[in-house]
Amino acid sequence: MNVRRRRYPPAVLALVLGLALAAGSAGRITSAPRASSEAMQRAAILMAQGTVAVRQARLEQGLAINTRADPNRTGLIGLEWSSVTTTLGSLASKRTSTNPNLAAGLARWLHEAGVREGSAVAIGASGSFPGLALGTLTAVHALGGRAISITSVGASSWGANEPEFTWLDMEAELERAGLATRSVGASVGGEDDDGAGLGQGARRQLLAAIARSGVPLLPGATLAGRVAARMAAYDAATGGQIAAFVNIGGAAANTGTCLGMLGQRPGVYRVLPPCRGEPGVMWRMSAQGVPVLHLLHVEGIAAAFGLPVDPVPLPEPGHGAPFERPSRGASGVLLLVFLAGLLALVRQARAGGRS
Repeated sequence: MNVRRRRYPPAVLALVLGLALAAGSAGRITSAPRASSEAMQRAAILMAQGTVAVRQARLEQGLAINTRADPNRTGLIGLEWSSVTTTLGSLASKRTSTNPNLAAGLARWLHEAGVREGSAVAIGASGSFPGLALGTLTAVHALGGRAISITSVGASSWGANEPEFTWLDMEAELERAGLATRSVGASVGGEDDDGAGLGQGARRQLLAAIARSGVPLLPGATLAGRVAARMAAYDAATGGQIAAFVNIGGAAANTGTCLGMLGQRPGVYRVLPPCRGEPGVMWRMSAQGVPVLHLLHVEGIAAAFGLPVDPVPLPEPGHGAPFERPSRGASGVLLLVFLAGLLALVRQARAGGRS
């Protein structure tokens, strides 16, 4: 018996091939940009090492880790409330920021902002996000840059809000481990960056934390004066050569009274939105042409890097997001193949209808 084999037009074959290739490529990934991939790996590993150093220091000081609040035992999670707590904070956000691979994403952003070997990076950190502060310091270190930090010691809930273990205390341990340099200046933090709204007892505790750290207390009788003092400290430490400024949290001296910035997405800003109020360090830096990294909404940062929110356990440093991401190039080629085949099929069908 003779079997007649149906011959398919080339357009149909092209269409099927495009669909098959698209299906076979589902889930394929491509590496992060080579320009910063090695630094990203180093940043994640360094952040993991820094977390170990902080955890060990906490335990050596007899400060227990609340495993219900800090199931990954990072030591970077503080108390729900304390005398030096400035505002409410999200526990899920604080835990999300302890992912060591977050430092890798920050290294990518810093690289995009222009940070290279020997670059000076000015950092304005509140004590509210020790995970973000650690990630930023290790990202700068991994890129070969110099971190010039100023710390607002007060912290929101679940941040570095233990009076005997503030961010400056954590920073000291990181310096001993060779993972960070000390801040060049500090302030009390809180409202107006001078502890306004906190009790006198809390303000004394924050001043004591600054004193035992050996970091200079920055002067200034007003918010504008404290902003000017920060700019002078950065200039003295860098000679005015600053590659990028990183804002961590919502410290008043960094944001000023431009509260609209608090709702802006995280990321690299070449130009900041207009400030309707007293400009803080962010706007002063931007006015000088310095790129600004805005790090406040942690869930937005995680989404930008493809990181999980509030993971338990923490991902392995150097693996998964943000080191690998969907291959846009391959999918684009496959889409063109598919569309070309479809177009040819339509043309052939129209030609057949006219014959």
